[in-house]
Amino acid sequence: MLTGVSSSYNINKFVNFFLSIFLLILTSNIIGRIPFQHTWTSSITFNLRITSQILISSYRYNFNKYSLNIANPVLLKNIEIRAVKYFRSILEVISIVARIFSLAIRLFANRLAGHILLHMLMQFQFGIIMSNINKGLTLFIISLFLPILAFILVLERSVAFLQSYVFTILSIIYRHETDIF
Repeated sequence: MLTGVSSSYNINKFVNFFLSIFLLILTSNIIGRIPFQHTWTSSITFNLRITSQILISSYRYNFNKYSLNIANPVLLKNIEIRAVKYFRSILEVISIVARIFSLAIRLFANRLAGHILLHMLMQFQFGIIMSNINKGLTLFIISLFLPILAFILVLERSVAFLQSYVFTILSIIYRHETDIF
């Protein structure tokens, strides 16, 4: 049992599920670091698909577990004013959709930013090599770029792990928030 998590929430049932998501994203990110390979997490459609499946399956699990009691936070049956009830229901649905998009866009933007940065550095280095400037100056500039490029590649690999970790932790938090009892 995790500390800080309420005793009614049993995470042991979902360890394999979240571990497999972590490994799927980590494997995809590491494969994306191989030259001429495409990572799944750099596709916004894949990210939207996986995040929506995680959150919708959490709501479906709770709906099956608690039957219609799960509808209380969404439909707010305890509130007498009908306009407030509908407004709060719309806000709840918007928050669910915002969670799906926030997870998907976070995953997509991190992968895309790393790819763009590496591509720009490689293009700049290639442009210097192909230019007709002094050979000594070309070698000096390339020797400056190689440690920077190596550092960014190491940084990209650590971001691949960290991104998988953050996505999994946020999925666990969102899953915990759907469990209302």
